[in-house]
Amino acid sequence: MKKEPTYKDAFMHGLYSIKKYTSLWFCGFFAMFLGQFGLWDFFSSMHLAQQEGVVGVGRNLLILSQSIHDVSLLQLSVDKWVWFFWLCIFVVGFFLLIMVLAVVSQGTIVYALGQQCKLLHKKRINIEKAWQVGVRNFWTLFGITLIKKALIFFLTCGIGITLLAALRQGSTMSINVFFGVFAVAVVLGIILSFLVVYATAYVVIEKYNIRDALVSSWRLFLNHWLVSLEVGVLMLLLYIAVLFGIAVVVVLCTAEVFLLTILSALFGGIWFWVALEWLLVAISVVIAVYFLVMLYIFSTTVWVYLFMKMHNTGVKSILQ
Repeated sequence: MKKEPTYKDAFMHGLYSIKKYTSLWFCGFFAMFLGQFGLWDFFSSMHLAQQEGVVGVGRNLLILSQSIHDVSLLQLSVDKWVWFFWLCIFVVGFFLLIMVLAVVSQGTIVYALGQQCKLLHKKRINIEKAWQVGVRNFWTLFGITLIKKALIFFLTCGIGITLLAALRQGSTMSINVFFGVFAVAVVLGIILSFLVVYATAYVVIEKYNIRDALVSSWRLFLNHWLVSLEVGVLMLLLYIAVLFGIAVVVVLCTAEVFLLTILSALFGGIWFWVALEWLLVAISVVIAVYFLVMLYIFSTTVWVYLFMKMHNTGVKSILQ
């Protein structure tokens, strides 16, 4: 009798992937710029719903337009304008490069981990082929990412606008509208988080187009909504725990930097202490990035493993 897959199996696959496939660490570094799979990506965007965040959208647009106006008033020579133009091209090109690498890396990781689940560790996954699959599916994955970011933005802004209205008016109607919009937006955001995971897997692993992937991911979610919610909550708690650990490390490094600053003022040798301070800052940054990359690969492995099982044999909820 075939053993029914469990959450423990999915988590063990995640730990195995981190240890076994170190070649995916490079891809994980860029892919995490797109946000983590699951609920964290939506809830981490909830800061847009704050009053400060909603006002900040308009303020940032005004700052951008004012900056463009100020640049147009600069009295620069032709040579300096040429240098400024190339600087803008470099900055835009750099961000475009990061975006392309992030999308391709996400496809690479999903395909590689999907092959790992199919092969059951019997053969080494082909990273070069996985990268080619990521490149081939770039536009489809980019489209899914764009849809996700746009919908999350509108949902959180909808929450923020109704919150702003409730805070300013204070009427029963405005407060009820806010709670209604908040509830609907959170439910839609949670569903969207799961659909993006499954749609990405359908595109990369099963070679679906974006329309079929979204339709199939919706059906898969309906059949496994409780499993999706349970795993989403577990991964969200894991994200919070890891971020808390990273925050503790950063606080400890900051305290040491403060202590070194005092020592440099008392005993001199300022350049030695400054160098030591920068070393501690660099170590804390490396530690934070390392754990975020490991978390991304782990969470992606868990979701891909469960997708493969849901898609083929089904996964039973622990509450059932």
